Amino acid sequence: MTVLPIVSFLNSFQGQFLFDDEAAIVSNEHIRHLWPLWDPLFKSGYGTRPVMGLSFAINYAISGLELWSYHAVNLAIHILARWV
Repeated sequence: MTVLPIVSFLNSFQGQFLFDDEAAIVSNEHIRHLWPLWDPLFKSGYGTRPVMGLSFAINYAISGLELWSYHAVNLAIHILARWV
């Protein structure tokens, strides 16, 4: 059922950056660009989780530090995981 993740995430769209978001997103210069690709993949601080660094870089390209895209992608990932 897709409704549960949507309802669970609705209030997050008015949230703010928390906990490790400062280091991972706000002050992470390696997610500020998508090229060269290895910067967000391997230099972003997520060497063992390169897709996370890439997803942060894509989110940053979409909306900068606007939270809505980070939460929208997170919601989409949870919905897709539910379908798999």
